[in-house]
Amino acid sequence: MRGAPLVLVVLLLAGCLGSGEDASPVDTTLSPPTPSGPPLRFGGFVVDAVTGEPVAGASLRLDLAQVRPCGQQGIGWTSWELDASEGRFGPLEVPRPRSDDVAFFLHAEGPGYSVNKTFIGPAQARGGTGNLTVALHPDVGVVGRAPPGTLVALDGPPFPRVTVADEAGDFAFPHARAVDAALVAAVDVPLRAIVRPPAELLVEASDERGWVIEGVVKDEEGAPVAADVVAWNGSALWSVARSSSSGSFSMPLAPEHAALRIEARTGDQRLGGVLVLEIQGPPALRETIVARALC
Repeated sequence: MRGAPLVLVVLLLAGCLGSGEDASPVDTTLSPPTPSGPPLRFGGFVVDAVTGEPVAGASLRLDLAQVRPCGQQGIGWTSWELDASEGRFGPLEVPRPRSDDVAFFLHAEGPGYSVNKTFIGPAQARGGTGNLTVALHPDVGVVGRAPPGTLVALDGPPFPRVTVADEAGDFAFPHARAVDAALVAAVDVPLRAIVRPPAELLVEASDERGWVIEGVVKDEEGAPVAADVVAWNGSALWSVARSSSSGSFSMPLAPEHAALRIEARTGDQRLGGVLVLEIQGPPALRETIVARALC
């Protein structure tokens, strides 16, 4: 199937590109990319990530857009819509851009499924675009109640998602993957569980007193970094904290020996750091995590 270009976009109004998650400031010095070399062909299948079956009623949009740091989508020039109502899409033939500063972003969705966005840069395009498989996860979530202000983390690539229980004690992880995932809640002795969305969880305050590790997250220049911080004991998600604008964090721990790998990650996934720490008793030192560029 050939898809006609949906829209040619270079908006100079109010310095913004449309709205929504892909919106970004417009750089008026940029020009649309010049085609170079043989065209690219896009095609493949949209499948259920759990069952592997084709997703009926799926639709896709292919954007040619500027690449922002860490493979994020910036200003877009051209979009094509592809039908995948029976689980198969394409082939769609499009010009191959000359510049490495632009890439393709393939947005896929289906009724009852979370949206999937796939980055296809020059390296990915060389690996083949004519037989892609896009896996959509059922649009399910984890909800629960916890003492107000409790931090809760749910594991999932590329880094655990972190949220906080609101004033009413409610928390939620929408658009979670429908697979077993580790969850931890930062009460005095952290609650750890394995959940399979959709799931509902009640987190109660701990009757025990745990240990606490205090620390700070800084960049390589020594400036404080606001980040989510999680601890692993082997493959087990052990605890969670969040550093403030001053970089400081306080993480509750179970009162037991643990060989911890503590990871910090900024919300934009651009900076991250790791600290390996052996916990033999109540921590006595203020630890420092140095966050470095990840991409």
